[in-house]
Amino acid sequence: VILVCVGIGDAVHVIVAFNTEYRAGIPRREALKNAVAKVALPCLLTTATTAAGFFSFITAPMEPFREMALYVPGGVFAALILTFLLVPFIFSFGRKHPKKMIENPTKRKSDVFDNIFGKIADLIETNNTHLLTKEVPMRQAIEHVDSSMGGSMAIEVILD
Repeated sequence: VILVCVGIGDAVHVIVAFNTEYRAGIPRREALKNAVAKVALPCLLTTATTAAGFFSFITAPMEPFREMALYVPGGVFAALILTFLLVPFIFSFGRKHPKKMIENPTKRKSDVFDNIFGKIADLIETNNTHLLTKEVPMRQAIEHVDSSMGGSMAIEVILD
């Protein structure tokens, strides 16, 4: 389970970086190269710290933890290597150039959704970042995440 989680996390980072590049109009092969270059170091560092953390179990008094300390670090590095081999290979197939994108693809909604919920959603504001001055580091960090990573706001729907 641990290896699946680490592998999926790394793969998601590569895929999101690729989609960002590709949707910006960059050809597929170049978008893949840019995506891997962009996330390689962060993924390597998180893999190394995860491996080091699990390797620290080598001093545990319980045998199962010591065994885990021997196998998991190698497994997380194997997951990283497989991610950087398989994801670019799989995503290398397809159109070389992206289709023309709609100006803001996040604004696409079905007519029903737009008619029923669109007006209500315009009235409800959940992003209170604008209440902070632009000098506050937290606002700067949130704006960075929003502009370069696709946003930080979550939508919660509660059905009773």
